[in-house]
Amino acid sequence: MRFKEFAEATTPIGPNASWVQNGAAGHTVFTEPWDAEKEKRDSEGIYMQDLKLPNGSLPPEITALKGTDGQYDISRATSTFAEQLLRKYKNISYFRWQEPGPNDTQYDRDSRAKDIKDLKDTIVKALTSANEGGTPKSRYYYPNRPQADNALQGFRGTPTGVENTAKKFDPSDINFYMGAYKWARNKRLLDPVSAEEWLMIMLTEGRDDFGFNIGQWLQQQGPGDKAFAEQLKQMGLTNSSQIGFIGLTKSKQNLIKQGSYKDFYAAWNGGTANMANFKAQQMAVADPRNKPILDLIKQAIA
Repeated sequence: MRFKEFAEATTPIGPNASWVQNGAAGHTVFTEPWDAEKEKRDSEGIYMQDLKLPNGSLPPEITALKGTDGQYDISRATSTFAEQLLRKYKNISYFRWQEPGPNDTQYDRDSRAKDIKDLKDTIVKALTSANEGGTPKSRYYYPNRPQADNALQGFRGTPTGVENTAKKFDPSDINFYMGAYKWARNKRLLDPVSAEEWLMIMLTEGRDDFGFNIGQWLQQQGPGDKAFAEQLKQMGLTNSSQIGFIGLTKSKQNLIKQGSYKDFYAAWNGGTANMANFKAQQMAVADPRNKPILDLIKQAIA
């Protein structure tokens, strides 16, 4: 999606941070040295501390709520779930299990119910924060973000053939955005888009966020898009970038239905100027060297 790119923020975050204009690429990039431990803490969220066991670890039942897109399924964080956790571990952060007894008073029962509710609310708060913090940082703006050890090679098509120099793509980023698409498609909020077409878009854009720009989208969305975003939140989606990705996809599909564009990528790109490059990716999709990355997308949206 060849939008006019712009900085996602203007204020440096750390003592060694700065935003600088990358003249060659024509966009603004963040130059703070990559701090893996800080990124891990930020992605976990500060409220996860309220769910840890005395040994400092998270209950495995909590970590099991995280999907392949890196997002926690908050719909499973019910009162029953909270009670089962508290019964099993007896001690979760500052929450304590009060064992029921034959001499329980109404006060005891109410107190136990309140503890369970408070833990449930804390779980929802912690997972919501972690979901937002789990948004992958775009390498378009954060070129210092290192490539993942399991990064996949993507060989891009050109009008004269498929390049032999591969570009690397991060599986976690792909799962993040494709997980959002799958969620919305399964709820019939979006029309189907094939794995092959998503791969063609990703190779054309050269970015494992499929060229999505949350800042640009928030600026250009209309009242209907904002209402749709609120609908997604009411349905249980909590990550703002996933909400934006779904919203953008729906808006582009709406343009096709309205007759503004014939092809999805033309709508995605905002015009037909780059269609030749996009169509060249058909050769790339058929290239056996791209099978691992195509299989990953297929699995992510299956």
